[in-house]
Formats: sequence, C-alpha cells, structure tokens
Amino acid sequence: MKKWWIALLAIVMLAGISPTGAMADPDGEWDVSDYDLSRYFPEDIDGHWAELILADFVQAHILNGYDGPEGEVVIKPDNTVTRAEFVKLFMAVGLEARADGPSFSDVRRSDWFYIPVMTASSYGLVNGVDNGVFAPGKNITRAEIAAMLVRHFEGKVPFDGSIKSFSDTANHWAKAYIEKLSKAQIIDGYGNDFGPDRLATRAEATAMIQRALQKETTNLPQDQTLIDAVRQYDQQLESALEKQDFGQAKGVVQSASSGFYQAASMITLGDLKEGIQSGEIADVSIEGQASYKIIRKSAHYATVERTGLKMKVTVNNEENPETIEFPLDETLSLRLIDIGWIIYGANQAQLVGAEE
Repeated sequence: MKKWWIALLAIVMLAGISPTGAMADPDGEWDVSDYDLSRYFPEDIDGHWAELILADFVQAHILNGYDGPEGEVVIKPDNTVTRAEFVKLFMAVGLEARADGPSFSDVRRSDWFYIPVMTASSYGLVNGVDNGVFAPGKNITRAEIAAMLVRHFEGKVPFDGSIKSFSDTANHWAKAYIEKLSKAQIIDGYGNDFGPDRLATRAEATAMIQRALQKETTNLPQDQTLIDAVRQYDQQLESALEKQDFGQAKGVVQSASSGFYQAASMITLGDLKEGIQSGEIADVSIEGQASYKIIRKSAHYATVERTGLKMKVTVNNEENPETIEFPLDETLSLRLIDIGWIIYGANQAQLVGAEE
C-alpha cells in the first residue's frame, strides 16, 4: 500500500487505523515528522476499564504519556497521581490561567506546575496540606479529588440524583463532596466502599474529570455554533485542496484542530502534497453535500456527526488514471478553548466514555 494511501486512511479515521510513520515535507515548508501518531495509541490502556476515557483525553492531548522501555508511549493508568499532576490535568475543565490567589512556599514561579496550582488556588479550588504548603509531590487521594470537583462544578453539574451510600464515608471530612458526586454518577466505589483516603490512580482521576465535564448543563453552546465550527473547517479545507494550496490547508488544520486529529491531518497533507509533486497523484478534492448532527454537547466538549462528504483522489497509474473515493462520514470530537471550538478526535471515545 502506498504511503499516501495509508495517510488518507488516517484523516478519514477509519476503524482499525494503524499509526504510520511521519515524513518531512519535500519543500521544507513544514515538517510533519513533528506529528507522531504513535503517541495517541498507548498500548498499556488496551482492555483497561477506563480505556475509552483515557483514549479521549490522549486524543485531545490533555493526558500525556511516558516513554516506555522500547520507545513506545505508555500512560501507566494504574499509577498514582501527585497533587501537582492532578491540578495540571484539571486545567482541562476550561480554567483561565490566574495567579492572584493564596501562594504556597513550595510552589515557585520556575516550577512546571506553578500556573496550574496558582490558577486552582485563585479559583478557590485547592487548599494547602499545612500552613502555606501545597505539597505538589504528594500523591492525591480520592477524597481530595472529590472536593476539588464539587468546588468547581457546583452550579454547573446537577447534583440531584440518588445518593449512593458508602460504608466508609459516614464520618469522613469529604462526605458531603462524595455524596454530591454520587448523585451525579461521577464516581464509583469498590463494592460498598468508596475508599476516600486511597490514593487515586491516573485512570480514576481522568475518569472523574471526564465524567463531570460531560455532565455540565450550564452555558451550553448553540447547536448551530458547533455545526458552523465543523462546516467552516470542511469548507476551508475543501477550498484549499481544490486550489492545491497546501500552505492554506496547513493553516486551516493548525487553527481549527488539535491533538490526534491535527496530527493525522498534517501527515495526510504532507503525503498528498508529495504525491502531487511527484506526479503519482493527479488531483484531490472533497465533494458532496454535508449534513451535521449534534450527538452530545456540554459546556466545553461536544460530539458532532458529519455525513455526506467524500474525498476523491485521482491516481496516475501506468496505464490509466484511477479515481478512488474515501467517505468522510465521521463522528467528530470537539472541545472549547480560548479561540473557540476545535476538532481533536474522530472516534467513539468521548461518546461512550462517560457512560462506562
């Protein structure tokens, strides 16, 4: 199979996609080798109870992995999480960076976690473990996460369901927080226990944040806003490809997408451009009448189904040109950042993950 054909499968996001090696743009206008798809396919989450939730945050480039012993990317879902690591992960809820809250003696401006910790402090979401001490390297407990979630999502998530009773929270300082999260089905326990003082794992921490984000009911975007974000991306990319203006196509992808979707798209554009410059590809276009449907939405995350478009690629075979059509029917994952709604993924992770 030709390399450019493999890349096309990446942008279409067909089931069973395999990560492909990236290659540099031949003109040096941009280097798609910076976009490595393998980082979005960590093997150590396969079969994990939180696989879909973790995959969603990995695709969004919110949850970063570690380098494994053989150069692979691993998430280590069952490892513990430090207080600093969790606060950094918590920035995914859409907090605007601030530094006007109480400071801590062990959080310095030069620390990688300074902005996340000070932002959380400024919003009143975190307290220190002692007078003026945050303890960034201390592992966070499930109770501490529960408290932080309720402080932020109070008034944004309806805590109005039935309380799940846990046998080990009756006299715990975080009982009220845990009960509220149980009403919204954001937390699970271990049988009849919640384990409030157990150290949270990376999977548990990610799952709690993702479930809460999916249940936000305030400041919901208009359906048309989400549809327009995807339609504008499609139309601008279609226009660029029609003119074979890959500089413009690059700008569209970089400004309107992130994470896995951006990486796959940049690799595809580089490979398509090489195919056209080498004469292997005669033409590429996006055609059809697009239809859009909102599958799920919350204040900061949404899922939009797109149908009706197809990519047509004309290949210069030795005998006769051959036109190949690739359907672009996708379920797209979007998130809201400071510049607006962007596409970060195209699978079922976000749709299914909150229901696990």
